[in-house]
Amino acid sequence: MKQFLMCIVSALLLMVLLTTCAIADTQAEGMAAGTLFVDIRIPETNDTVSAMLRDWVNNVYMPMLAYNGTLNETASGEMRLTFSKEFEGERFIGVVMRGTFGGLVLTESLNIDMETGSFAAPWEIIDFDRVEPVLAMLRDRITEEAPQAEMFLFDMNPSWLTGIYLTDEGLAVPINTKRYLPVIGGDMEFILPFETLGEAFLLAGTADFPPYQKAVAPDLPPVPNTPVPPMPEYFIRNHIPENRPVPEPTPRRPMIALTFDDGPSVFTGMILDILEQHNARATFCVLGNKVKNWENTILRAVAGGNEIIGHSWNHTNMTTQNRASVVDAIRNTDDAIYAVTGTRTPLFRPPFGDINSQLESVAAELGHGILMWSIDPQDWRENHQCPDFIYRWIMNQARDGSVVVLHDIYLSTVQAMEKVIPRLIADGFELVTASELVADHYDDLVPGRIYRGVRIR
Repeated sequence: MKQFLMCIVSALLLMVLLTTCAIADTQAEGMAAGTLFVDIRIPETNDTVSAMLRDWVNNVYMPMLAYNGTLNETASGEMRLTFSKEFEGERFIGVVMRGTFGGLVLTESLNIDMETGSFAAPWEIIDFDRVEPVLAMLRDRITEEAPQAEMFLFDMNPSWLTGIYLTDEGLAVPINTKRYLPVIGGDMEFILPFETLGEAFLLAGTADFPPYQKAVAPDLPPVPNTPVPPMPEYFIRNHIPENRPVPEPTPRRPMIALTFDDGPSVFTGMILDILEQHNARATFCVLGNKVKNWENTILRAVAGGNEIIGHSWNHTNMTTQNRASVVDAIRNTDDAIYAVTGTRTPLFRPPFGDINSQLESVAAELGHGILMWSIDPQDWRENHQCPDFIYRWIMNQARDGSVVVLHDIYLSTVQAMEKVIPRLIADGFELVTASELVADHYDDLVPGRIYRGVRIR
């Protein structure tokens, strides 16, 4: 018996050593000077799940910690990572990883789809196009527990749900208060019963979850539907009045357009502070349903030479809507912006960057070019929300004519801009609006045309 136990202990030690070696190989460049022992504790489950979690730690989690600076080249000691099953059905498993390393507390949530043998993304669990009833419930729960957070809740969006995971009691929604609710001292987590999620819950009707009744979306205020006036004369490029002396051309500087989606929010003003400090301009792609509540922020942005363009009314995927709904979403957002700024812009950015032939046709009809991007640090992803990560991503790809897509709804993006903006300027780039970049890099702005920020001349 004693020899048998010794064999078991030896096997377990060998597994830990093999795991540590695999991690060390993954981080050989960034962590060569330190020796880090990683203790991974996985609950009793099947071999497939164990292998998936171990591979996730080796190939995703540890490299991410090294890349974003959480683990530097001198990191050493012992890191403990413990996985716990919060839900286990016939097809889906919900897992939470909790860990410690020195004074750091590490937490991640994962959802496993056994049918596909892969991790289920948040938008495969919740329909982000039908998320408003879920956000309304979450808003009520937060307000009930922390009334002082109410001022931060009217611009909630699907990014609040990127950390969701399945539990036996319902869908768990962790809230990173540092990012979303700075008035709260510690992190929050809420459980939303599955039956309250309605049609937004995409797993309803699978082997693990019965069909649930449709959730009723909250009433939204009516939106005025006024005709869009014809394109203004300022679309004509290089127009010089008769007999006016033509100035000598000045050497142009390479251009980059920083664009910020899904706002305005409490973080937009912080980005405007940085832009003003460095005499730079940017483009803010706003949601129509936020415009009225953020009039002062929008007016401040325009006064600073920045551009405001539409990003739909409520961030619904326009490629899944009928033509009338697409027209209304763009036109109503245009009207909301015009009511505040008194101007209309020649560009429009579709939610998620999803485009189809119908959207191109509608954009042409309404006089909009479609603004896409050439640099995307994906600052909305949970494991990308590190200022240094965003900074490195942008600086590694920055070149003349780049259009960078960001989101002014995350504190980590604001912190990244504190480094990105002065560094781009120091490297010789002029930070301009998207319309200015398009006007400089293309012969003309054509309604319905897609602009990705690639220099063509």
